[in-house]
Amino acid sequence: MIRKIAIALVVLFVIAWIVLAHFAKSKLISLIDNSQTDNIKLSYTDTSIGGFPFSWKIRFTSPKITIINHVISREISSDYLNCTFDYKLGNARLDFGKVLYYSSASDEAPVDYKLYSQENITASVDLIDIIYKIDLPNSLRKIVRNVEFDNPSLVALNNNGEELFNLSGLGLKFTNNLVETTENFSLKLLGHYKSSSNNLNVGSVNLALDANYVINNSNITAVDSFDRKIELTNAKIDLDNASCDLKGSVILARNDLPKGKISVELVNYETLADILVPDDFIFSKPYVKRFIAKAAAIEFSNEVTNKVKFDIEFSDKGIALGHVNLVEQKDN
Repeated sequence: MIRKIAIALVVLFVIAWIVLAHFAKSKLISLIDNSQTDNIKLSYTDTSIGGFPFSWKIRFTSPKITIINHVISREISSDYLNCTFDYKLGNARLDFGKVLYYSSASDEAPVDYKLYSQENITASVDLIDIIYKIDLPNSLRKIVRNVEFDNPSLVALNNNGEELFNLSGLGLKFTNNLVETTENFSLKLLGHYKSSSNNLNVGSVNLALDANYVINNSNITAVDSFDRKIELTNAKIDLDNASCDLKGSVILARNDLPKGKISVELVNYETLADILVPDDFIFSKPYVKRFIAKAAAIEFSNEVTNKVKFDIEFSDKGIALGHVNLVEQKDN
């Protein structure tokens, strides 16, 4: 009798696992299909199920994301993607293997390279609920609660096997918190870029970003109410021996001008302009340098300095960069 009960339980467990596995697969495929837009396409060649007995793994063969705009088309792909759900079906681990492929097509020369990692390229995703309770028509921001990614090193090689650049210390954490009628999206990003190629304007880049994007969904009107808020707790980028450091917040309201202040600190701002401003930009590099110097004039003394500071203020008077008000600024 006990043996028959044990066999029956095993059979029921296997059947339940198969049913949940196929359900998770169909739900995930539906989520992918509903995420397609005119500018973002997701595709794959085949799917399969694995992970028995304690997890559910959906494997996508040759997954690819295509990003299209009016100027350029970009593709990021891998040989496979394993999406493994835990037994609660509320958390998934994404595994892309050790190689990612990147290509872009535009009016200029096409770009193709591979990104190699010593460890598997993985990310963890927490959903707002177990997957079978998720409403498919919802956007991704209403489905995903948390995304975390980190990788110690990625090396980009061209088709000839030559190193183009490497990425190290990569870390990303995205969190979506809903408190009453307010959605708070938090993004933390870290990474280091280094290139020995003579074709690039910069050889080394360090990025540290800690930012929040707040959406107010309430209909309550008040003096301090807002529709959107951007908070920069820390936003710093180092480009070779130059850097840009931003801190502050801006409030966006539907029936009012933006309000807030962002503090800016630039080191070697002339080098920053040379690196960041394109040659065919609407404003020339010398003009941008003069504009920054004018905005930060209050910080200058008779001593030569490579560091300037000024605030970008948003108010009823418009946008002011230091002592320069953009509304009052005339064409130079």
